[in-house]
Amino acid sequence: ANTGLYQDQFLHMIGAAENATTKIFTDTYKIPLRDGMAPVDSLFLDLTAYIKRRDVSVHDSVVQFFDELFPLIFHYTLNDPSVMDLDEDYTDCLMGIRQELNPKPFGDIPAHIGHQLTKSLGAARVFLEAMTLGIETINTTDYLSLDQSCTRAATRLTYCSHCEGHIDLHPCKGLCLNVMRGCLAHVSQLDASWKAFIDGLDQLTSNMKGWYDLEDAMTAFPSRVNEAIMHTMQTAHKFFPVVVKKCGHPKASSPSHGAPSRRLHTHQSRLLPPVP
Repeated sequence: ANTGLYQDQFLHMIGAAENATTKIFTDTYKIPLRDGMAPVDSLFLDLTAYIKRRDVSVHDSVVQFFDELFPLIFHYTLNDPSVMDLDEDYTDCLMGIRQELNPKPFGDIPAHIGHQLTKSLGAARVFLEAMTLGIETINTTDYLSLDQSCTRAATRLTYCSHCEGHIDLHPCKGLCLNVMRGCLAHVSQLDASWKAFIDGLDQLTSNMKGWYDLEDAMTAFPSRVNEAIMHTMQTAHKFFPVVVKKCGHPKASSPSHGAPSRRLHTHQSRLLPPVP
């Protein structure tokens, strides 16, 4: 039950970070929900699956998140989406070259985020696994079986005084220890391993602080993504020539898409060179 409570708390932290990140996309950068939710959904589904002990690479998920985010920022922030198209081919091209661009559109922030999330989520997952193992071990001791001689000794220990009418009389310490030593000798072998397990768990929880604290990592995630987007806006003029060389210029919307034809010849992107 305790493991479930901890897992629910971790999942709550992840959900709160997801909501805050989505809000930045829609409120600050005016990315339509239908577009902005795709990379966010993909990443946070992976983070949730990881906490639930499924086979997921947190590092790869973060890389994919920023690959998918780059075309959205390029379209909705670095260009004017009302007069520009972002078709599937251009999106795929932008995603494909994101990691090759110099300067890096998002700087080193994706690498830092990936490292922090890998460590903090990894620590949280190990903690849950350790808690589960501990609970299973404790539950196992509830079903220990005693051989016939132990059963007789435990019965004498508990009820012999009752036969003499001394209901409240407890067995002497020596007899109690002798019976316990004889009947639980095999269980005592767990003592050293159990102590090592508890010490390891204590060390783990001590390390789940600061940079590797999942709550801190999830709380900081939306602002770190915002920093990454701001870095893209500040360096766009430097990597834009490479984008044009690799992918061509963004395509202007046709009149059928609702943009007046005269705007196609006068439009300039917000931060980037005009479309020829």
